[in-house]
Amino acid sequence: MATIYRGARVFTAAEAPWAEALVVDGDRLAFVGDEHSARAAAGPDAEIVDLDGGVVLPGFLDVHTHLLMMGEALGAVPLTEERTLEAIQARLREARAADPAAPRLHGRGWLFDSVPGGRPTAAMIDAAVPDVPVYLQANDYHSVWVNSAALAELGVTRDTPDPLGGEIGRDADGAPDGMFYETAAQQIVWPFLDEVRTDAERDEALERAFAAYLAAGVTGAVAWRSIRSPSPPSTGSPGAAAGSRSRCARTGSSTTPATTRRTSPRCAVRWSCRSGRMPRGCAWSASS
Repeated sequence: MATIYRGARVFTAAEAPWAEALVVDGDRLAFVGDEHSARAAAGPDAEIVDLDGGVVLPGFLDVHTHLLMMGEALGAVPLTEERTLEAIQARLREARAADPAAPRLHGRGWLFDSVPGGRPTAAMIDAAVPDVPVYLQANDYHSVWVNSAALAELGVTRDTPDPLGGEIGRDADGAPDGMFYETAAQQIVWPFLDEVRTDAERDEALERAFAAYLAAGVTGAVAWRSIRSPSPPSTGSPGAAAGSRSRCARTGSSTTPATTRRTSPRCAVRWSCRSGRMPRGCAWSASS
């Protein structure tokens, strides 16, 4: 049964930029225009939804995103609002207690000026969570703060060299202090986390990202960060052989060869809405 959405300002991006109603029939956008014509197009049994003067926009496309990282961030402990070391430590203790079986604890968004002297150390995290590796992404995602258990599983020691363009934080004796800056985070910490992340965890991260996007009216995305595929991709996946890296999340449309919304558990696709069609996964967002 068709549904008429009326009582709105519908932006069409067409020659006539504004309409007052639209009709959705199943997973297709069947009509956009004036309300009288919408009722005729939908038929007498159509459900009617009054949008009460709201504005309806086509779905937005995010053409440069780090899709998997976004989903991971949404599942990590948020720390931006914790403006003291004690508050950060308390939040980490709470998160650890809430999921005692987790092999690692992930956080994100902490700020340098929330830490005494702006110098985070592994010992500061150890005081809150010493028993499992802890990885805390800085608010700008250019640094990672870890505890002693994470340093141990990373295998980073005083003999580990700094990568070009980055730095491993060190104490006065030259031992790693728990901070990884710039390419040290990108080339040491991130690849390790890619290796230990499971397919199920990737799927959960992608689903969190999809849900957040759709809730905000974003219906298409292009992911620019490579996603590691530890197992052979499914048939039709743009991924390469096992263990390879491929930029496998991409936008799609009715004109592209592929027709599925998801090419594998690690390669996500959301189709653009075109030519009056609204495939599953596409949505119109209404706001006042």
